[in-house]
This record gives sequence, structure tokens and C-alpha cells, in this order.
Amino acid sequence: MSRNDQHLFDALPLLPYTQLRTSDREVALAAAEAAISPMSVAFGSSSGQFQYELRATEMGRTKFISHEQRIDGGAHFEVEPNGSDHMIEIPIRGRSRVRHGDELDVVAGRDGVIMSPSNSTNWADDGLLYQAVSIHFDSDLLRTRLAVLTGVESRTDITFHPHLDLQSGAGRRFFSLLASAYNHLDEDNSIFANKYSAALYEELLINVLLTEFAHSHSSSLENSVYLTANRAVRKAEEYFEEHADKPISISDVAIAVGASVRSLQRTFQKINGTSPMRYLRNLRLDRARMRLINSGLNANITQIAIMSGFGHLGNFAAEYKRRFGESPSETARRIT
Repeated sequence: MSRNDQHLFDALPLLPYTQLRTSDREVALAAAEAAISPMSVAFGSSSGQFQYELRATEMGRTKFISHEQRIDGGAHFEVEPNGSDHMIEIPIRGRSRVRHGDELDVVAGRDGVIMSPSNSTNWADDGLLYQAVSIHFDSDLLRTRLAVLTGVESRTDITFHPHLDLQSGAGRRFFSLLASAYNHLDEDNSIFANKYSAALYEELLINVLLTEFAHSHSSSLENSVYLTANRAVRKAEEYFEEHADKPISISDVAIAVGASVRSLQRTFQKINGTSPMRYLRNLRLDRARMRLINSGLNANITQIAIMSGFGHLGNFAAEYKRRFGESPSETARRIT
């Protein structure tokens, strides 16, 4: 991620949702505990400058929080497991040292942290201006979505690897999705003002989180994705068998098997070593050859081409010779 990318999060949105602006440490701690989770704080200095600001709003069951702080002497936070939310913190300015299972050096524009609800977090702030966005996903909602994706309901918590690499392809994509929501949540005419559109966007964010980043259920999700893709390919093959003599587009097949065109093409190529439409063309050619062999000199090549799903005789003849090394008429003559 370039240095400019970190500013995809605008510091100004969520201003209508300002909950607190204070220089009182006790008041700030109470607000942070209410918004995030119970925590204890050890300040590097008992005096000196202290400023804290908190803004928060929701999109469906997902909470967006913007907070910034300046603490002379820095501070060390011990955040208890909250048991109900998966929280992602992405620094916009500043850096922190974090231990959440692993120890991480979190730098604005480069890193984020995915905090799972069953683990505690130690967070050290160096005292300079620190500004961050945190997104809280309801853990029950994540488990429900995981069950939809895998077909199996899990009774155990989802625990993510804590490092969110914003410079990776997955990190950049996820960051852009988050920023699109965050930067427009306070606009009355945005798609997020519609609860149905917001719910779909929330589902998209959770899908990307579950499928793009490592967690304790990644293996079952990968197996499920493979099995689902494999079933889609088999269904496409069955569709071709039943409809080979009719006009078929790749969109027709994708709709019939319940997959996107792109994913069907990708998985079909991976499993069969050829594209779906090439597979269909070869199936039609193989059927035409069998009909020619069975008909011999009595073969009506035009009729056989049409029966096999080819609407253009010239294309049929060229494709046939390319596949079998001889023309349709040569096949018919040779079989007598």
C-alpha cells in the first residue's frame, strides 16, 4: 500500500457520530471500555497533555469506530477478551506495538490487527498522535456466515491470525471495501442509508474476511469451497450432456449450476484442463463423429451437424478436421 492509500479513510466522516471529546483520562477510559472492551491502562506519565476523541456508528450489526489520542509519555493498554466481537484496528496515523497471540509492530498504511474475541490484547502507544479506525464484527454473525459457506455449523470460536497485511492483494481489497463504507456512512443518499443494501455490503465484508484471511476454520472452508466448485463443474458437465444439441451460452450454464461465470470458468479449467465452451464443442464433435460412423455413406453431414448442435456447416467442418485430422465426409467414406 502506498503512503497515499492510508488516507482512503477520511478523518472527517463520522463527525455527526462524535460520542466524546475529552482531556479527562478517567472519562476517556470509561468511554473506550464501553465502546471496545474492559481494559486497564498504565500511563507513562501521570501529567502532561492528554486528548481523546471517539466517534461511533453502525451498519447493520457491524460497528465502525474512529478514535484518536495524544498521550504525553505514552501508555500501555491491556484489553480483555470481549467474547462477542471480532475487532479490526487499522491505524491511520502513528504506530503501536501489539501482542495478540503474536507480537506485532503496527504501522499506519502498512498493517492492521484482527483481534479475535477469545484472546486478550496488549497495546503499547508511544504517545505521539495516534488515529485509527476499528471495525467490530458480531462474532455470531461470522459463525452463521461460516456455516453458510461450509455447510457445517461450528461450535468453536473463529480465531484469526492477528496480522492484517494491508500491502498484500487481499489486504488492499479488504481495506478498500472498508474505506468505501466508512467514508459514506454519514451520507443520507448513500447505499448504506438503505438497510437492505447495507446488509448485503456487510455480508460482502464478512465473506472477504472469512475467505481471504487465515483463521482456525480455514481448512474446512477451503475443503468446502473445493467441493462446491467440484459439484458445480459436474453439474455443468451434466447440463452439457442434456443440452448439447441446443444453443448454449456460458451464462446459461452458470445460471443453471448456480455459479458465477468467472468462478465456473476458473474451476472448470482447473479440473478438466479446458474451458467449459471448449468442453461443449468437443462433446458435440464427438457426438457428430459417432453419428457419421453409424451412418456411413448414407450420412447427411448438414443434418448431423445441426443435430449435434452446430448451426454453421463451415465452422463444423473446420472444427471437426482440427479435432480428428480428417473432414466429416472423409470419416463417412472411410467407415463403409
